[in-house]
Amino acid sequence: MAKQKKEEVEPHLLAKRPEWQPDREWPRCGEAGCGVLFSMTKRRHHCRVCGYIFCHEHTQTKVPIPHLGYTTEERVCVSCVERYPDLHDAFERLQQEKNKGKKKTKA
Repeated sequence: MAKQKKEEVEPHLLAKRPEWQPDREWPRCGEAGCGVLFSMTKRRHHCRVCGYIFCHEHTQTKVPIPHLGYTTEERVCVSCVERYPDLHDAFERLQQEKNKGKKKTKA
C-alpha cells in the first residue's frame, strides 16, 4: 500500500540531498489534508529539501538551497518552508528583491 502521510524530516538530512521518494509510492499529494490524485494533468513535484512528493499548490515556493548544492531557485514544500526558518527567510528576501526589481522597471 502506498504511503499517504509525510514523515518528519530529521535536521541531519539538511546536510545532504534527500533521496527522492518513488513516484509509484505516492498516488496523491503528500501534504496532510490535500489528497490531490496525480494524473497526466496533475503532475507530481518533489520537494528538494525532504524528497517527498506534492502537488503544484504545495510546492510553489522556490528558493536557492546552496547547502544542498542548488544555486538556482528550487521547489520546496510548504512543510519544509514552515519547519526551517532559514528557507522561509530566504524566500522572503527573494520576494522582496523581485518586488524591488518590478518597481524599478515600472518607473
